[in-house]
Amino acid sequence: GKPIDPQILVATILHHCRSAAPPAPPPPALPPAPPSAAAAPSFTLELALERLGDDHSLFATLVSMFKVHHGGVIELVRAQLQQKDCEGAIRELHMLRGAAATLGAAALTRVAADAEAALRGGSAPSAVAALLVPLQARLDEALQVLSPWELPPQPTPSP
Repeated sequence: GKPIDPQILVATILHHCRSAAPPAPPPPALPPAPPSAAAAPSFTLELALERLGDDHSLFATLVSMFKVHHGGVIELVRAQLQQKDCEGAIRELHMLRGAAATLGAAALTRVAADAEAALRGGSAPSAVAALLVPLQARLDEALQVLSPWELPPQPTPSP
């Protein structure tokens, strides 16, 4: 089931795969949590890092991917609802919910789960569209709180 306990997973893998390779160097530290993260009970950043094996580099990569893949998801879901594409909207909300949970954005996870459940439960798209306002607010909050950990943009290689 989800979420996976990283300690059990690692112990199981190590039990089956013995390696003589030296351990990897410790990951770089994340910047200190901004005041907004410390004051936001809607975030469980420490738990998110624990789930990721305290891999700060992976966390920063996931934050950057979250912004790219989910930053505009509310407009996409709104368009899908207008087109009566409930399956597409459910899929996007489900992916948002999972990504938010991985990053410790508890409030965003709850609101996305509520919208997803409403659609799965047969609520009219117009009723679900009303849930997009608080969902956008929680997404904006998540993007702001997570922004200090976002990786800098990579330069595109010249041809």
